[in-house]
Amino acid sequence: MSRRTARATQSRSSAASDGYKRQEKARALSLFTARVRQGRPQETRPANAQETKATQILRLPLVEVAAKVRTGGPLDDPEDMDLPVWAGVVPMAMTFGEPVRDIAAMPAE
Repeated sequence: MSRRTARATQSRSSAASDGYKRQEKARALSLFTARVRQGRPQETRPANAQETKATQILRLPLVEVAAKVRTGGPLDDPEDMDLPVWAGVVPMAMTFGEPVRDIAAMPAE
């Protein structure tokens, strides 16, 4: 294979890979947006090239994970009850507030 043919093949392969990466990134952004607000991707236009380029997606492999999930109060061992330390539950919740309209955007119909 000549150098010119090899460069052209590599260029086409790189362009195809870049196209796949853009599609994968667009899909990830859409899935993330849908997770934050169900149905939102269908309500809005897809991100344009500049917006997509300015947005990073981080993929982390979950090699080892753990979660402790239960309901109710603390379940301390009887021998721990006299220790001079705080014991209890710290409730945690993630909630979203009301959307705030961009005043420069067109008013809703």
